[in-house]
Amino acid sequence: MKSQKISPQKYKEILKGLELESIYLKSCKCNINREKFSPNLNFSIKDSASFNIEENGNIEIFHKYILHGRKPREKQIIISIECTYCLIFSSEGNFSEEFFEIFKELNLAINSWPFFREFIHTITSKMNVPPLTLPLLKRFV
Repeated sequence: MKSQKISPQKYKEILKGLELESIYLKSCKCNINREKFSPNLNFSIKDSASFNIEENGNIEIFHKYILHGRKPREKQIIISIECTYCLIFSSEGNFSEEFFEIFKELNLAINSWPFFREFIHTITSKMNVPPLTLPLLKRFV
């Protein structure tokens, strides 16, 4: 069964009543092959998200990012960094799967991407390689 879309007006109403209460790093995993690391790696970043409504009505959103770095035209992953952030929201509206499907595409990364960028920069410097600076988040460009 295909989920029903909500109207832009209903989305705006729910978004207006949504407040970010906290964000924290839930988990992370890092791996690097320092001997093969170079500044000329090709990087790919994927993300995924899920949510859970707690008994108290707060919404936990889990936003996972996976960064992989490979040498051009090679399959071997030279650096891999995975992070999952938990964002806790309160909501005055009816937070639903239909709302979340739009929210994760339009708004979620606005809140979590700066944390991921900072983590990547910090953790790569601690890996004793030149710190990576991730690009500016640009939606719909």
